[in-house]
Amino acid sequence: GSAPLLTAIAASLVLGEHLSPIAIAGLTIASLATIVFALPEKNFGGSRRVRNSALLWAMATGACVAIYNVIDAQGVRSGPSQWSFIVWLFVLDWIGISTITLVTRGPMEFAASARRALWPGLGAGVCSLVSFSMALYGFSIAPVAYISAMRETAVVFAAAMGWWFLREGFGARRTFAAVVLAA
Repeated sequence: GSAPLLTAIAASLVLGEHLSPIAIAGLTIASLATIVFALPEKNFGGSRRVRNSALLWAMATGACVAIYNVIDAQGVRSGPSQWSFIVWLFVLDWIGISTITLVTRGPMEFAASARRALWPGLGAGVCSLVSFSMALYGFSIAPVAYISAMRETAVVFAAAMGWWFLREGFGARRTFAAVVLAA
């Protein structure tokens, strides 16, 4: 839930984007709703150390998301058109991931993994291409923090899918937080 606020701070410092007080209040509410949504259930069996470690990793993830949001916004805004950055990002993005996988697993395991994951991987790739392209295009026409906050609604969809397909609990707290976040 920290990504939208951290993105707003980074965009202010790097891109000179300044939000109105009401926009900052909205981002704060969205971040708090995401935090409330993600809190573990009361019967969570993890230790205090596990919870603190999870919180630290979540904050670090939020900081990384803020950094790449600002970098992507700068990239999509600086090219001759929004689409030039988007296309080149996807054209070049696979090289690093594939190279690391090839080096760490070797050519045989790489090829076997690619064969096993071909159809699910293509489906996930198309979904990623569409959703991330929409976010990048959004960065070109709106303040970065707004798009970052909109992307946080993905946790609601993920939890709804977990409830529907995996029969995970949702509960009143998560329902309330989901409604606030969506609003």
